[in-house]
Amino acid sequence: MQYIDAVEGRTIVLNGTRYLNFSGTSYLAINSQVAFQHSLLEGIQKYGSNFGGSRLSNTRFEVFEKAEAYLCEVTGAETAFTLSSGMLAGQMVQQLIPKQYVKHYEKDTHPALWGEHSALSDLNYPNWIDKTLELANTTSHLAIFCNSIDPLRATPYHFTWISDLPKNQSIMLLIDDSHGLGVIGNHGGGILTMLPPHDHLTTVVVGSLGKALGIPGGVVLSSQKWFEQLKTSYFYGGASPIVPAYLYAFLQTSILRHTLLKQLRSNIQYFSDALQQHGITDWQYLENYPVFYTPLTEVYQALLANRILISSFPYPKPTDPIITRVVLNAAHTKEDIDTLLAQVLKFYAL
Repeated sequence: MQYIDAVEGRTIVLNGTRYLNFSGTSYLAINSQVAFQHSLLEGIQKYGSNFGGSRLSNTRFEVFEKAEAYLCEVTGAETAFTLSSGMLAGQMVQQLIPKQYVKHYEKDTHPALWGEHSALSDLNYPNWIDKTLELANTTSHLAIFCNSIDPLRATPYHFTWISDLPKNQSIMLLIDDSHGLGVIGNHGGGILTMLPPHDHLTTVVVGSLGKALGIPGGVVLSSQKWFEQLKTSYFYGGASPIVPAYLYAFLQTSILRHTLLKQLRSNIQYFSDALQQHGITDWQYLENYPVFYTPLTEVYQALLANRILISSFPYPKPTDPIITRVVLNAAHTKEDIDTLLAQVLKFYAL
């Protein structure tokens, strides 16, 4: 076990030693940006360090509605509802699905969307799609659960298949976009900006805002009709909301996020081009996505010995296989990536 003393975007301090940091989920590295930190302090001065009131209270902060309206603008959703965590958002939605719906899970669906008796598929993604289409044509009420992207092994997901779902059945599509919001899609707007037409479906997207966006909270993106159902849940009125100071900082830093996303995508292109140029073909990665998966778990120790920290741990359970990845963020410089690449090439003896 290694304990972190400090994280500063591109570097991390472990037990008093500074390492280049290529791990974590802060893809935009916004939490290390001075402008974001200043906005957060302004928010704390304006709203206090926390707000434990109900969203149903007769007195409330307008910043919640403003942030949710902005999330709709960015993602293309009809409605957005923020909560104190992505896990809570997923559980809120999962528990409101009518009992007549058959629940069908992709094998890597995030635990936020699991129910008490959820059975994850053991099929790979292409075969799971085939099974999904089969079920959709034979099941009158079907709830389909999946992630927007694979943040572990960076294997490609696509959603062209939703155009083939029948229009004469009641079908819900529930997507966890925790690792996509702020990174994938048009201007980082997430999976909703990438889906083909899906008016024949009830589509609900949930996710953590604590990854790329740096906000300790979660969100549900849905149609207005589904949002009205969400408001009947005890989660809506009973759960404490996001700390409003963070939503204030989120609203104040939209231009900064666009700049950081542009830098992140430049870093991704730079590293992926270098891997290709040196003939390293056993790493998995996606266009415009900052995760680079390698099946060679021993590369972790080789890099660590040279003060470079990458992600390497079993997930989601301690007994699961180790997932080893390089994770880029927007704070990395080309010099940082060159340092990483030099050690990767040394590992391969290239």
